[in-house]
Amino acid sequence: MGALPPAVAKSGLPVAVITPLYGRLKTNDHPLRLVAPDCPVGYPWEPITAEIYQAQYRGVTVYFVQRDEYFDRRAYYNTYKGDYFDNCERFNFFCRAALQWLRRLGTPPQVIHVNDWQTALATTWVHFLRKYDPFWARTKTVLTIHNLAFQGRYSSRLFNESGLPAEAWNMDGCEYYGDFNLLKSGIAYSDMITTVSPSYAEEILTPQFGCGLEGILQKRRESIRGILNGADYDVWAPEADRYLPSLLFGGAYDRKDVVQTQTHPGVLSFGHARGQTHSGIHRTAAGTKGHRPAHRHHSPADENGRGPWLFWARATCGPRPNFWT
Repeated sequence: MGALPPAVAKSGLPVAVITPLYGRLKTNDHPLRLVAPDCPVGYPWEPITAEIYQAQYRGVTVYFVQRDEYFDRRAYYNTYKGDYFDNCERFNFFCRAALQWLRRLGTPPQVIHVNDWQTALATTWVHFLRKYDPFWARTKTVLTIHNLAFQGRYSSRLFNESGLPAEAWNMDGCEYYGDFNLLKSGIAYSDMITTVSPSYAEEILTPQFGCGLEGILQKRRESIRGILNGADYDVWAPEADRYLPSLLFGGAYDRKDVVQTQTHPGVLSFGHARGQTHSGIHRTAAGTKGHRPAHRHHSPADENGRGPWLFWARATCGPRPNFWT
């Protein structure tokens, strides 16, 4: 779920999360409670409903939208063969179900924060719902872009079936070279747009890193902010990680004995290196930048199509670094 919702909750503000009930989710430690067996969605046809479940996670209420034919699958978005053919329908359904559930709760949210192409249509829906439903009149929307290269681009036919008004189909809206572009829709109709760093917020305005959307992003320039990615150190805490055989704190640079004895077959051992050894595991993707590692070992793309991973190591003889990235 990330670090942001618990952090906002700790500040005293009421916050909730809504997400699909993916079949792959493990919820054993957080019991689910059915709170709505028949939340009306009306998409892709009128009688369709969703089940809504609720759980608590670190002081945050989490709602889950269940519709097994959309979300009970082996992977979230795609397999090694490619994207699921009905992704556009799946995530339009989710956005509409989430908004219907918020409407049913009865209290208008002050801010709806969505992430990437999968939920970008929620901001588009709110933009047009404001015009005739006063419930949404004061709700603001924020879209966060993690990687502009993944846009959710589909046939124009799927726009015609989406339920969105015809006025959304224009070059400053949902339309992108004759296709239905979900991320572009969110960029066009969100009140604010954030990215994962101040530098990325500037880079995506350029043809080199704009992935074809630099035009609409330049038009929305005044509404774009770059906020540096954070980490939840209650979760990402090496001292509490039961999978680490040894902690390399304090004398980290003198623990070659641990590296050598804990190295498994097929994994590089760096005990022979003169000087220091810098190592890391990274993933590259279209639309991102990174430094070229000294040695690269590629693996196939992961299930989200954002591979390959890069495993790299580099030995140096210079002064010890005072920070790691």
